[in-house]
Amino acid sequence: MDQIKSITDVLMNTSNGVWNGVKTIAGIWPQKTATDPLSKPLVSTTRAMRLSEMATRREVLALLQASHWTRMAAIFGASAVAMGAYGAHDMADEYKTAYETANKYHFFHSLALLAVPLTRRPLIVGTLMTIGMCVFCGTCYTYSLTQNKEVIRYTPFGGLTLILAWLSMLL
Repeated sequence: MDQIKSITDVLMNTSNGVWNGVKTIAGIWPQKTATDPLSKPLVSTTRAMRLSEMATRREVLALLQASHWTRMAAIFGASAVAMGAYGAHDMADEYKTAYETANKYHFFHSLALLAVPLTRRPLIVGTLMTIGMCVFCGTCYTYSLTQNKEVIRYTPFGGLTLILAWLSMLL
């Protein structure tokens, strides 16, 4: 009779009464006592699990940002190769120098985009670097291909943006 009473108590006092009771009867699962630390509420473990889930979300976001900047680097790198191949054609020396400068900076900063996910503020660094490349290299390319001297006055803004991109890696 005492055995039946203890089995009934086990079934009624556990959160998953039937399953834990069956395991207790079969001797698979030891019965928890009130002094067992596992029978206490798991507040700290729950908080740790939440923090772990947040860390996992941060890691996923970091991976997504990393793949985003890697793709941007691939696009800019491919376009740098294409522009370099196009610039190998005949061009006046004055325009060829500007074109080669643009292409050199285009390559360097395409490679630098690969390091953007490693910075503390990848969105700031990557955005500044992308804008700087587009403005600096874009105006140099446009000047070289169209001989339009009006666009070259915006080149320093692109250069300043590239400098800010490099300095923002310190943040």
